[in-house]
Amino acid sequence: MKAVSIIIAAAIIATTTPAIAMSDLEYYVADHNQYCYLTSAKEITGTPEVDVSEQDTHYTYEVTKGIRCIYTVEGESVTSYLCVCLSDSEIDEFLAQCVTGCYSFCGIDNGINCYDPILYRFLLARGGHESEADFSLPGVAFSLSKASFGYYFILTKAG
Repeated sequence: MKAVSIIIAAAIIATTTPAIAMSDLEYYVADHNQYCYLTSAKEITGTPEVDVSEQDTHYTYEVTKGIRCIYTVEGESVTSYLCVCLSDSEIDEFLAQCVTGCYSFCGIDNGINCYDPILYRFLLARGGHESEADFSLPGVAFSLSKASFGYYFILTKAG
């Protein structure tokens, strides 16, 4: 009986330890992938390219040939999400990644409210108009703009 108790305790510890050891980055990537079914976005997979600076670290994931998702980590916490679109042929995936990132940062209740402001900002950018950062969603600020290489979306924790 004592041996069975030890085996059960070891099994419980083994199954809960990975959840405890998950970093903030791993949590956000897993959370992002969990919401992909809502937006039909592709999941973030693979090993990121890591760029370390004095203040923060950037983790860049190549989702497709023309889409990059970049997480900024300061200390142990993810502070922002950036999605870059390098090809006009991948605008649909880009917008899906933007909304999925919003779900991940804002939760499902507030994430539903991302669609309209993201599409509005995209249409402004596509028409060549610059727009201010959007603070319409609780706890985050985001912007979507056009650049020489394509489009980029950045979502940052507010506060």
